[in-house]
Amino acid sequence: MSLKNFIAPTVFSLMMLVITFAIIGIYVDDQQNEIQQKAYSNKAKEIQDLIQTLIENKQEKVSFITLSLAQDDKLKKALLNNNHQLSYDGYLNALAKVSDFKNIWLHIIDEHGRSFYRSWTPKQGDNILEKRLDLQQMFKDPKPMQTISTGIYDLTFKSSVPIYHDKKFIGVFETIAKFNSIAAKLKHKNIDPVFLVDKSYHSQLKRPFTQTFLDDYYVANLNADPKHLDDIKQNQLIDYSHQPRHLPYFVDQQKQQLVTYYELPNVNNDPMGHFFFFYPLNKIETGQLSNNQFSLYVYATIGYLFFLIIYFYQLNKREKTQITEFNQRLTESVHQKTRQLSHQKYFLQNVIDGVSDSVVVYDKNLSITMKNEAAEQLIGLTSSSKQYSHDVNKNEQSRDYLETVTKCLKSAKPEKAVHHFIDQHQKSRYFEFTVTPLVDGSGQLNSVIQLGHEITNYLDIQEQLQQQKNDLDFIAYHDPLTDLPNRVLFLDRLTQAIHQAQRNHDKVALLFIDLDRFKEINDSFGHASGDLVLIECGKRLKKAIREIDTVARLGGDEFTILIDELKTNNVIINVVKKIIKTLSDPIFVNENIFHITASIGISIFPNDGTDANQLLQNADAAMYQAKEDGKNTYHFYTKEMTEQAYNRLLMENNLRDALDNQQFELYYQPQVDITTNRIVGFEALVRWNHEQKGIIPPDHFIPLAEETGLIIPLGKQIIDMASQTISEWHRANLTRARMAINVSAKQLRDNRFFHNLNTALSKNNCQSDWVEIEITESSVMQDPELAIQLLSKLRRKGITISIDDFGTGYSSLAYLKKLPITKVKIDRSFVSNLPQDKDDAEITKAIISMSQSLNLDIIAEGIETQEQQDFVLQEGCQLIQGYYYSRPLTKQAMTEKLESIRLREA
Repeated sequence: MSLKNFIAPTVFSLMMLVITFAIIGIYVDDQQNEIQQKAYSNKAKEIQDLIQTLIENKQEKVSFITLSLAQDDKLKKALLNNNHQLSYDGYLNALAKVSDFKNIWLHIIDEHGRSFYRSWTPKQGDNILEKRLDLQQMFKDPKPMQTISTGIYDLTFKSSVPIYHDKKFIGVFETIAKFNSIAAKLKHKNIDPVFLVDKSYHSQLKRPFTQTFLDDYYVANLNADPKHLDDIKQNQLIDYSHQPRHLPYFVDQQKQQLVTYYELPNVNNDPMGHFFFFYPLNKIETGQLSNNQFSLYVYATIGYLFFLIIYFYQLNKREKTQITEFNQRLTESVHQKTRQLSHQKYFLQNVIDGVSDSVVVYDKNLSITMKNEAAEQLIGLTSSSKQYSHDVNKNEQSRDYLETVTKCLKSAKPEKAVHHFIDQHQKSRYFEFTVTPLVDGSGQLNSVIQLGHEITNYLDIQEQLQQQKNDLDFIAYHDPLTDLPNRVLFLDRLTQAIHQAQRNHDKVALLFIDLDRFKEINDSFGHASGDLVLIECGKRLKKAIREIDTVARLGGDEFTILIDELKTNNVIINVVKKIIKTLSDPIFVNENIFHITASIGISIFPNDGTDANQLLQNADAAMYQAKEDGKNTYHFYTKEMTEQAYNRLLMENNLRDALDNQQFELYYQPQVDITTNRIVGFEALVRWNHEQKGIIPPDHFIPLAEETGLIIPLGKQIIDMASQTISEWHRANLTRARMAINVSAKQLRDNRFFHNLNTALSKNNCQSDWVEIEITESSVMQDPELAIQLLSKLRRKGITISIDDFGTGYSSLAYLKKLPITKVKIDRSFVSNLPQDKDDAEITKAIISMSQSLNLDIIAEGIETQEQQDFVLQEGCQLIQGYYYSRPLTKQAMTEKLESIRLREA
């Protein structure tokens, strides 16, 4: 082959190769530059969004603190009484400990625009309104306001809330916060901020010679890096950021940093703050095209070699010696390519070994074909095997770990999951895995690549942040001394309870509690002792209410209680009595004994108000009425309810006195057999012989005795008197009838009932078969199984049992058949309209028929006319009781009646 034939095509092909390499280089550089610009732009946008979010979050938190503290009653009382002893030092210190609020100031302005309180200085009384345009606007139209402003000290957030008392504007509560915490958060993210206040505010800044300025721009964050101030000045970044068509960032190649800027406008949309953020370029992921560039060079080289091979093959086809030489060159080229591929594989392994995340490639059989060093740790976690494959059924952790890989192989779609592992030290660790399918040139899925990284620390940080949020929420809605709900939370719950009561047509009660003479404790023993007393009172109030109710502390010695799902007013009285009693027990604090009383005001929804504030105001008014009534008492807002409560309390006290003074006596109404006109039994009916009111019927006091539990001692007295009377009549040979004694369900459930009954019978020498126990149908059906056990015990003793008021309840015939009863009494409500009322007549017939089928005695009560007697007799009922035969008589009158009957029969 001639040299001419060799040089010409070689030079030409080399020129084409050089041109191709140049085009590839230009293309890659252009793409790389575009990717870099996009990455810088994205990072600039990310930083700008971050500062915007931090500003909004700061404003929200500052507003939240302002709204919470502006409702404090102590604040309102201080403004109303011109009391300048107000202090929030404790609150600000507690806030600094549990949150990131380190630089917070509180400012209170009274209704005349004068400074009332500043947390940073004792100075007060100067006119703030003349200096503050935003306050002038608020005083014209009082409503919450958020601003970012430059004052005489710094660039600050301000949140201002108007304060009202009885709908009257009395001042403004203002929270002020610096940008320092925002700067700290940015530094934590490797962002060095420089906050500049616009030069137009230069004259407003106090003592400028003690502060840092950049030309006429004030540096708001004092810890700003001075090097960055020089960078802003040298690169003229302020002028650059004001250019009409400027990029959102500036790249300082010399110092390898990205500078992003953000302009903060004031309320008039004029410049207020110029923020510059410096971020290292080496932390920005720009992506690299070097691998692609290398591939393009390889492909170009391969094309170049292919061109030469074809050319020389055609050219030297006729020359065997040249063919041999060409083959030798080709073999060398193949060896070289093999070495290159081997080097490339080695290079690729080094690349993935340099990745901190786990990288594992699995084939269809779940065998590992490639992995990096970081993957070794996960392999040790998920399987004790050190081989490149996993037995899916080997253990539970392996199955969980490979589950995402299996899903990706089946679906040919990317999969992501979080897995929990227990390492060799029994420590919980969490990893996030992303599995992506790998397909060949024909689109066939041959393997998948799994990327994994540990997120245990991230989850721990999330948990800590959530706990901090919970702590802050608790501080915002609870009283810091007693841990009870504060006014904000209480009003929220009260509002919800009102809405629920409106839907369910229920009532809600609000109790306003003020400790009597509590100021004397603070004055005599100090506020520390007073605080301990308040804590103990809060605990006792919580124990005195139901689980569904709420107790809160409004401030000072004032507490409130929400009674939800109120069905009857008796619940209120029971709770109030329990509160007064539990507070009256001595409180021991530091070897001192305190006796606490309270005045309680009560308002009820919807009677005394339709919203939370109105109910609170009316309960407060009722509390003051209780104070005027002598303290240690309660008062309803509604006069009628107060009188009803007093009457009920008076009746209960009188009832207790009547039990102690034996004011109850028994009247006896005979039960008659119509066919023989003979007395076959008596019913003992209790009456209250009041010293002033005379005889009080049972329906006026028995329900109260049932509710208060006094029915137990009252029933004991009745059994004693009734058994004594029937025993005397039997032993005087005046009668052979039984004495029917009414017993309530509460008496039967009393565990001393049988003991008291046996004691009375033994004391009065009364036989069991002389006594009959009457129980109501409704009391039996409250717990039929328990009633069967109790009544069976009575029957075994020889005492007969009758069902009183039969037909008014909801008896089950199946249970009625099981009850050991001997007699059924038809209620007077069915008898009173006989025989005219057809419905009552049919019911009466059915009761008589059923009783006869069960072989039970039956008696009709309330017989007042001859027609009623004739009707029940005709239907098969021979026993009656009622005014037609005799009214209830005293013991003496009934004794005389029995003696006259005995004389007449003799």
